[in-house]
Amino acid sequence: MLLIQSVAGSMGVGETPLATIIRECEEEASLPAHFVKKYLKNVGVTTHFYISDDGYLQPEVSYVYDLPLPPSSSSECMKLRPNDDEVQSLALMSIPELIETLHTGRFKPNCALILVDFLLRHGFITPENEPNFLQISWRLRRVLPVALPGN
Repeated sequence: MLLIQSVAGSMGVGETPLATIIRECEEEASLPAHFVKKYLKNVGVTTHFYISDDGYLQPEVSYVYDLPLPPSSSSECMKLRPNDDEVQSLALMSIPELIETLHTGRFKPNCALILVDFLLRHGFITPENEPNFLQISWRLRRVLPVALPGN
């Protein structure tokens, strides 16, 4: 079994990125829409190619959001819990645990990209501690030579 970040999912036909993340937060983590709308922050996109077992390339765009949770002492604190059969459990990881788990390859590749993006954006991966910083940064936002919405 491969790991994912807290919530992830595919957009339905006609669905917006915002509607998708709100739906996925409810389905996979039991977070109500009003809570998600209050704390959710869009932080960009990643682009990459998924390589199928048959060697086919599938371009993918991931809309990326951060959802900072209120501290446990807050009256607005929400406990994440699975709400569908796609997620078996949810676990909090420290940054060192996250980095170690990324190195083991236990995350789905597309989810690992989102987590690496998080580590870059929050200063845990820097040019000073990662010799491949530029290459990693560029690979998170590849130019996809295919028609995309808005092109």
